[in-house]
Amino acid sequence: MNGRNRWANRIILIILITWACLSIPVSEAGADESSFPCPVFLKSDGRNIPGIGRYRWGYIDIKGNIVIKPRFVDAVHFREGLAAVIVKGKGYGYIDVKGKFVIDPAFDRAQDFWKGMARVKMKGKWGIIDKTGRFVIPPAYDHVNVFREGMAAVMAGDKWGFVDETGRIVVPPLYKQVEYFNEGMAAVMVGDKWGFVDKTGRTAIEPVFSSAGSFSEGCAAVMIDKKAKFINRLGEKTIAREYEGAGGFNEDMAAVKVNGKYGFINRAGDMVIQPEFDEVHFFHNGLAAVRVNGKYGFINRAGDMVIKPEFDDYESFHEGLAAVVIKEKWGFVDVTGRLVAAPQFDRVRSFSEGLAAVYDGSDEIRYIDKSGKIVIRNKHKITDGGWLGNFGKDGVAKVCTDFTSNGYLGCGFIDRQGNFVIKPKFTSTSYGREKI
Repeated sequence: MNGRNRWANRIILIILITWACLSIPVSEAGADESSFPCPVFLKSDGRNIPGIGRYRWGYIDIKGNIVIKPRFVDAVHFREGLAAVIVKGKGYGYIDVKGKFVIDPAFDRAQDFWKGMARVKMKGKWGIIDKTGRFVIPPAYDHVNVFREGMAAVMAGDKWGFVDETGRIVVPPLYKQVEYFNEGMAAVMVGDKWGFVDKTGRTAIEPVFSSAGSFSEGCAAVMIDKKAKFINRLGEKTIAREYEGAGGFNEDMAAVKVNGKYGFINRAGDMVIQPEFDEVHFFHNGLAAVRVNGKYGFINRAGDMVIKPEFDDYESFHEGLAAVVIKEKWGFVDVTGRLVAAPQFDRVRSFSEGLAAVYDGSDEIRYIDKSGKIVIRNKHKITDGGWLGNFGKDGVAKVCTDFTSNGYLGCGFIDRQGNFVIKPKFTSTSYGREKI
């Protein structure tokens, strides 16, 4: 229920290269969209199917009315006005909010739309379609990634390359691994060495590095001969000093490792925050999480410890508050380090629309406001495996009372007063593709 994503802000040192073809973050794939129509599992008039019987997926509106009849073997939330659904014997297709097929069911797999395009699998191969169902990238690859800077990574066999938005192969699939394009350059792996290609497919920097990070703010961190350094788009060294490890620049600062400790340098290579931390994370809104002697705190851009390192774990700041852990209990601090809610909860969600779900073993539905006060307390019983969702733009939050091998059960929606506006009687899916 805590919805943790702490690793998203962790400094990734170049001694570890992240795999390029990652899934779309939920935050980028429609977190601000309406939750409705909402997919739910309902009894239908359809024939019996092993495992689900006569039940099918349909959609309800914010009042709980069925607006799309239950006739799908599976269904997910709408993204950019379309939702992927499965029709028995036909496969995946996409419907609009009225339940009409905009793209007929014909795919083995189908991902959510993102920036007008969706990844689909047909006859064992992946491609990308637009909202008309036209293939932008033909289904000819063993994997395809989303477009970044007009380029998408594709895999043919065990090698990676890139295609542009017309489907033209710009970088032939010759590489063992690749990273996303960033600032017009992408790191690629040849054998056991990394180099860079540009958007013409030309090798811009020869593969001589044991690892390489993406370009950021005009330079990239690379590792060679067990030393990390920063290079420009010509492959030239931009900072004289070399390090044990380094991360990319973010907000004009980069993390570096010196004598086993981490600090930060500026673009000139000056050590603006001394290397005295066991672990560091990216700066965000002027603060960066750091670990000292096994405890987390936060520093500002001057290196001042504005929030003392006394937490066993933490979540990133959302709406000015961060979830923190002391002795396995979660609470919240503000940007000054003041405990808004003392660590007392078993699990929490980050703040959204001014409220955060908390669970303390009471079996009640509870949410706190930014003062730490419990402002929603619904005595409807929820098990330890239940789900308390974030409030969204609709002014409601999804709650599910239990979890079984068939998914989350007893799902409904509450308003900001904690009243059920849709009774908890449905089986449903989460925001995004995962079942909740």
